[in-house]
Amino acid sequence: KDSIQLAKDLGQPIGPIAPIALFAHYHAELFKLIESGKLTNKTMHELYRSNTLLGNIIMEVDEKRKGKGL
Repeated sequence: KDSIQLAKDLGQPIGPIAPIALFAHYHAELFKLIESGKLTNKTMHELYRSNTLLGNIIMEVDEKRKGKGL
């Protein structure tokens, strides 16, 4: 709720807020890349694609759940 109010106060568009699982996945993988010394432009693109895929799966499952009235 605070993020939404801040966006309203700043005049920024309010869009969907990413699920915590998506946030956790991205940052956990990012920290692994940093720790292993494998953070490159290529691995960042791969992480972005992976996170986008996970986000799409989360949205698809959520839509199915909503369709079933759960």
